[in-house]
Amino acid sequence: MSRYVVEVFGADFVNRGGQLMLWTVLDRLRKRSPECVVAINAESGSPFADRASYGLYTFFPSIPRNRPRYARYAMPVGRLWSKLLRREKLLPYGLVGSHQADALLDVCGYAYGDVYSPAVAEMSAARFASYRRRGRPVVMLPQMLGPFEKPASAAAFRKVAAETDLIYARDPISHDAVAGVLSGSADGSPLRLAPDITIEAPPGDLPAGFKPTRPKYLTIVPNMRMLDKTDAASGWQEHYLERLRAAAAAAESAGYGVVLLQHESGGGDGELVDALATPDRIKVDDPDPRRLKAVLAGSELVLASRFHACVSSLSSGTPCVTFGWATKYAMLHEDFGLKETYFSSPPDGQAWPDMFRRFLDGAWLTSAASTLARAKADKLGAIAAMWDQVFDRLGLPAPVSAGDTD
Repeated sequence: MSRYVVEVFGADFVNRGGQLMLWTVLDRLRKRSPECVVAINAESGSPFADRASYGLYTFFPSIPRNRPRYARYAMPVGRLWSKLLRREKLLPYGLVGSHQADALLDVCGYAYGDVYSPAVAEMSAARFASYRRRGRPVVMLPQMLGPFEKPASAAAFRKVAAETDLIYARDPISHDAVAGVLSGSADGSPLRLAPDITIEAPPGDLPAGFKPTRPKYLTIVPNMRMLDKTDAASGWQEHYLERLRAAAAAAESAGYGVVLLQHESGGGDGELVDALATPDRIKVDDPDPRRLKAVLAGSELVLASRFHACVSSLSSGTPCVTFGWATKYAMLHEDFGLKETYFSSPPDGQAWPDMFRRFLDGAWLTSAASTLARAKADKLGAIAAMWDQVFDRLGLPAPVSAGDTD
């Protein structure tokens, strides 16, 4: 029997959140179908060594998602190679013809909406259409979507939706944004609602040599997007680093150690970590997102601006104070019942240290952890139901247990 081949689209090894989504998808697929082949594109964010370490196959030729206008020239070449070289000839070399996969799972996280060029959605629509023409399923796993207030963005996403079997919005605002774009369309909308899939990803081992200066520690996860995705009126560009420093100082005065965690390997987060560093603060930059999740899970409290660092913290039962620049952060805190620790604008500078020390109070931390545990249980059920739907659409049967008989 021919092996089932799945393309995972939108993942790389630069953003640790995207990498954790990739790990979670691989874990689910391989538990469901151990012989399943999973392939991604070869691009700057997914070098060969990283693809090989995850047992990933490579599309030939690859069409990088960060060069959408290049796709119009590369896709016909991919169709040609896929016709000339049979899949069984390419698989032993770790290659999959770019038009030979049986299904596509989109894990872009956030790539469709007014913030991004419509060309990104246009490229995805063309890519997805190649699957639909062959009668192969396309599923967009939970992600932030929209807003689609710009006509060009809305029109481009309609093309994406037309080529997609299932679209999972990660939060109600995303769901409503897509519903607005698809209003008036035929019955049988592909739109669904499901939580972030990395909620179910377990922490790994702690990074080698990780040793906080004090038994209890606060972990800070900065995000350069707080500076380049916000405007001067938001106040973040002026006050972001200052508020992080004030929180770190408040934690240290309360007897906590401080860990500075980098949740992305490029794009400026490392510069923010360096700006916050002191000799007594531990810096962590590990290529394994599950080891980073272990650091977050072991914290008493997390102060973060990277979305999947927030998810890893909350889903591990560790309360998280979040400075966020997009609606996905607010929706995440609402889902976990911890709205009071989300800040869409800088908290008052004079009141902030005392406010932050309240989050370090033992009784508050215990109560918040109980709230998070209850919320996670609900989310795990919704994620399991989503995967059942996905596997049903992909046509992947449940694995046969040792006790099953014909």
